[in-house]
Amino acid sequence: MNSRPATFSGVLAHPLTQLTLVRIREFTREPEAVFWAIFFPILLAAGLGIAFRGGPGEILSVTTSSPTLAQAMRAEPGLDVMETTRDAGLEALRNGRAALYAEQDGGGSALYRFDDTNPDGRMARLQPTGWYASRARATSTFWFPAWLAWAS
Repeated sequence: MNSRPATFSGVLAHPLTQLTLVRIREFTREPEAVFWAIFFPILLAAGLGIAFRGGPGEILSVTTSSPTLAQAMRAEPGLDVMETTRDAGLEALRNGRAALYAEQDGGGSALYRFDDTNPDGRMARLQPTGWYASRARATSTFWFPAWLAWAS
């Protein structure tokens, strides 16, 4: 039977380790300190994550007069494509019901028009990807009020 008292040896005997253990024990004796330092940030992050979770992306309304262009654009997830006549598509763009009007020119490339004054129109200009983006030319269309038509 060994009558010597147990002593710390190795890493546990180092003063820095002992100081750290004292600080941890002192910290865990105060439940409010544990709550505010550990649990509150976790609860806050979870609550804000639930409150501001990302929803589905914005869907942009696009009109076109070309069936092949409409089929290519329908493959894009963020676009709601309506196939109309050229006049009806430009009217929808003018009235703000569509963010972009796309048509196919004779050379096989796509020409799309958007309204610079409409924030969705500027967003729709950045949206095109895929087949029609490599063959597209953008034209900004600014719609003047009728009483300003004489100035342009």
